[in-house]
Amino acid sequence: MLTIAEYIFHPHDPLSPMRALFPEEPEFASWSNVQAARNRNAGLCSAVLVLLTSRDSEAEILLEVRSANLRHHAGDVAFPGGKLEDGDQTIADTALRETREEIGIPPGAVELWGTLPTVRTTVGNVLIYPVVGATRSQGIGQIHLNHNEVEHLLILPLCRLFRHSPPVREPLPPGRGDAEGTRPVYPLPDGYTLWGASARIVYSLHQKIVTGEQS
Repeated sequence: MLTIAEYIFHPHDPLSPMRALFPEEPEFASWSNVQAARNRNAGLCSAVLVLLTSRDSEAEILLEVRSANLRHHAGDVAFPGGKLEDGDQTIADTALRETREEIGIPPGAVELWGTLPTVRTTVGNVLIYPVVGATRSQGIGQIHLNHNEVEHLLILPLCRLFRHSPPVREPLPPGRGDAEGTRPVYPLPDGYTLWGASARIVYSLHQKIVTGEQS
């Protein structure tokens, strides 16, 4: 098993060790199947893109700071993503479309790897499907922010996120959070904090890398 440093640092391609943790030919849930499950479990569904890239032999992750003008979750740090729209056949379609709409990276510049476990928000009861992918320099070069939705991007080395291992944990009221009544929280540069569903998605990625578990 590789160490976490060996997963996120590599002299030639820091993304290749992580890519090996995901299927060679990933499959993505169709929205028709998701909607059937939703009818049984209620709540809304959405998909986000956990987008990785690399620079100077180090793996990085893209996060967005949501616009202060939004009605919901203004100023939060999150992944690009959103709800199903007409024409979306799979969760990957939604994650890629939302990424292009929010930060300008086209679907053709993203290599899809697979998924992480779903996360349900504690407020709003939204079931989130995290899709994992990677983009190279050509994708980064096409970034163009939709400032109606995104204030700016944070492109962070994974080592910055994972230096808190385990992450800071914040207590929650009874019945919320995990079995211990807490949730992961990641302090970020410039006073930002990654918390909520997005922090749980990052923690899921972190655990996948730590365990070296293939899916």
